[in-house]
Amino acid sequence: MKILATLALLLICGPLLAQEKPDAEKQSLLGEWVVSKDKTTGGPLAKQLSENVSRVTIDSESITAGRTAGYKLIAKENPKQIDLNLEEGPKGEQGTYLGIYELKGDTLQIHLALPGQPRPTNLDAKPTTVLIVLTKSKKG
Repeated sequence: MKILATLALLLICGPLLAQEKPDAEKQSLLGEWVVSKDKTTGGPLAKQLSENVSRVTIDSESITAGRTAGYKLIAKENPKQIDLNLEEGPKGEQGTYLGIYELKGDTLQIHLALPGQPRPTNLDAKPTTVLIVLTKSKKG
């Protein structure tokens, strides 16, 4: 009987326990970030971000960098993956941006491909990608 109760508990709680790690990963990204303008690079979108955006806000549902995009983390992959869904803004900028990210200390690098382009596999920016380098805001 104890075995059946344990199995039932695992079946019910297993999915909840499996979700804890991504939530902890997301928790480490939440907050205010400052764009490192001298390190953000890539195609035309990188230039636009460097010129027009100084702060990025990440909450549990969205990332705001001038415009707001929903996002999804896939932390179990190597490198860790992020998908941004931008529904507002100029037509050429709307869509899903497939990317990767790396968090080291207070530095967050997000490398995104333009909609329709393949997901980057490393942190080397190209004309069809944007590498955004952010530093955790020290405001308080």
